[in-house]
Amino acid sequence: MQNRFKNVLLDRMLEAIEEEKNIGLTVAQKRNICNLLAFTVSTVHEENFQKMNEMYQELVLKHEKTRKQFTGMVNFIEKNTKVLLDIFKSNTFVKSDYDPIKRKNVMKGRTSMVTDMVDYLNRLNDLVIKFYDEVYEVEKISDKEKEKEKIQASLF
Repeated sequence: MQNRFKNVLLDRMLEAIEEEKNIGLTVAQKRNICNLLAFTVSTVHEENFQKMNEMYQELVLKHEKTRKQFTGMVNFIEKNTKVLLDIFKSNTFVKSDYDPIKRKNVMKGRTSMVTDMVDYLNRLNDLVIKFYDEVYEVEKISDKEKEKEKIQASLF
């Protein structure tokens, strides 16, 4: 790959120098100069490619670390919310209704005391859904893959 890049550079530089009539060099001199320049440029290109590859690898590792951290946080939220919801449901403090505006199930409080808590849980659910959409891109994953990876993508 590097040799091909160098040869392409050499050919293009020779073409450019051949078009310029004011340069009083022999063909051998032109070829030597272009060969030296092509080698230098290909070396710089290779170093640049390696540095870009290192930076890319660092970004991927950082992304995966962040993704793992947020996944742990979301799993913690889901686990603790499930316990809380089970308690609320067993004591009939909440009910699940379909919201046609949002096109999803939302929790509704049966008493005014629980309504604020339910609003909080609904906002928390929206954050979890947003997390799965943006980080895991769940919408692009098929249902079989969701089942295989056990992705819930919602608190409820």
